[in-house]
Amino acid sequence: MAEIITGDTTKGIKGIGELALRISRFDSYRLFTLYENVNDKKVMDVSGDQKHYLVFRSPKKEIRIPEYDPKGFFEVDKVNGCVLFKITKKNAEDILSMKTGGDKIFHIIRVFEEKDEFGKVLNVTDEVEVYNGKWGDDYDFSVYSTENKVDLLTKALAAQIDKNAKLLAEYNELFEKYNLEVNKISELEKEIESLRAERDSLQTTLNEYLGSTYDGTLLSTDTKYIAFENTLDNISFTEEQFNTAMNDLMTKGEIDLSNMDLDDPRIELEIKVYDNIKNLKINVYKNNISIGSAVYNQNLITTVDITDKDVFKFECVGMPVTEKPKYLYLKYEPVNSGKYGNVVEMKQPSVVVNTKATITGNINFKDIDPIGNVGRLMCYVK
Repeated sequence: MAEIITGDTTKGIKGIGELALRISRFDSYRLFTLYENVNDKKVMDVSGDQKHYLVFRSPKKEIRIPEYDPKGFFEVDKVNGCVLFKITKKNAEDILSMKTGGDKIFHIIRVFEEKDEFGKVLNVTDEVEVYNGKWGDDYDFSVYSTENKVDLLTKALAAQIDKNAKLLAEYNELFEKYNLEVNKISELEKEIESLRAERDSLQTTLNEYLGSTYDGTLLSTDTKYIAFENTLDNISFTEEQFNTAMNDLMTKGEIDLSNMDLDDPRIELEIKVYDNIKNLKINVYKNNISIGSAVYNQNLITTVDITDKDVFKFECVGMPVTEKPKYLYLKYEPVNSGKYGNVVEMKQPSVVVNTKATITGNINFKDIDPIGNVGRLMCYVK
């Protein structure tokens, strides 16, 4: 009687996808015990006209190995779910050379054959997968034995501990730097508070003088700021006259009005930019000497000395792109005109983007009494 080959039912049962099949580089035999129900440990009866195949696949190739036929030398216990396959050396070479492009999966499939009385196959049913799992090179399984895995994990853990130690050291260094910066900020905040207190004290002192006429007394010998108004004894000053008065105040401690001819002609300048035209600037010159400039929301209003020979120049620069054309206007309102109808007005052609537009001119004293304020000169872009 032939020996019956059966499986070892004492070992743990591997569910679908859990078994790792080791592919030897030489001829080898693989015996599988198939179960109908893993939980109940009920084996599958694979006897009769059933055929099983061990299948390996890649995107470009399929290797199909049929059940091994012992040809009477021994019997396989099929009634108790045993299926035997022989993986030849050639099969192994073909399997190990496969490029799966992902997980390496093997399949065990089953078909039923209908035969006539003479044993001729009449019909074969569709293939059904009864199990699948992963496969790999037997050499890899040997290399990654339990001992090697423990060694590799130990080294990986040591490397991670070293990395974490370095990160902790870097963190501590950054934390120290952060504390230093916090201390610096604290010191700066104290300095800011001190400056604010100094500013408030100075503002209190300045408020005592705002709205008052100077009596020639300095606020203090070490003050950084001087409060001033552009009138003294209700007399309007030009910028030049005021600078002279301030110089007397700073150097002599008093203002001497005797050297000023308050009847000299002077004119009020008013420079504006309308329509929220940002980046546009109007520069003002008298005899090619800069008086100041105006931009949107920052008008230039001042009073300057004037003669009929003084030439004023108004220079418009930095014009941005706008929906509608903009123009540079110049108006002169004589002090004795009383009506805007008598105002002299000049209009330049539209101000072109990124170009310089200029108006120049001087005041004609023909119909004006050139004493004190002779009127207002206005320049604006709109």
